[in-house]
Amino acid sequence: MSQHSKLLTASTTFDAASADYAKEVNEAIAFLGLDAERFAEAKAKRLIELARAQFANPALLKVLDLGCGIGMFHRHLAGAFGELHGLDVSSSSIAIARAANLWCSYAVYDGTRAPYADGTFDLIFTACVIHHVPPEGRRAFADEMRRMLRPGGLVVVFEHNPFNPLTRLGVARCPFDADAVLISPNALRRLMVGAKFKDARARSLFTLPPLTPAMIRLDRLFAALPLGAQYEVTARVGA
Repeated sequence: MSQHSKLLTASTTFDAASADYAKEVNEAIAFLGLDAERFAEAKAKRLIELARAQFANPALLKVLDLGCGIGMFHRHLAGAFGELHGLDVSSSSIAIARAANLWCSYAVYDGTRAPYADGTFDLIFTACVIHHVPPEGRRAFADEMRRMLRPGGLVVVFEHNPFNPLTRLGVARCPFDADAVLISPNALRRLMVGAKFKDARARSLFTLPPLTPAMIRLDRLFAALPLGAQYEVTARVGA
């Protein structure tokens, strides 16, 4: 199957799942005693923290959520940035996101060329998307993120940790993760370096479950160990 065919298949899969996305994720991870909203909120807070560390005034930033799905992150980001845009291959998911977050801007694309000019964004993030991108298409995906970032811009990638057995169980139980090919933190960092990003760094997330703000703070003690349920990779575009 060609890369384009795989992207069309992914679009159809997420169109079908969009209305029940949160329900299906929650059923897949029910054994953890947590829900998808808790993880989305924790990652949104982490994104804001990273933006504050990188930029003088995050409230002026133009930000893109690439592969935004139904926009679960977005209500947790209200007021954090100057502009928030969401882009996805699933038109049904975008319709749900748009109805829930009237203050955001949304668009649908074909999974290859995004409808934005070079250097449009200050910050691009993508959350648990790359494992749906066919391995042979991941370099093009990274190149497209770099194209859309301005000099000095920041990319933040959140992904599932393939070394965590509970993560692998959750992925195996999730119907729309049937196509998932998980990527390791080191492999993702190398991908970003290959796409000419600078200062690519990996950090473990959710070694402890994000039950309380105190546990989220404690989780930072394990950031250097590849034990978390998920991880982040951050990188910059050279000035």
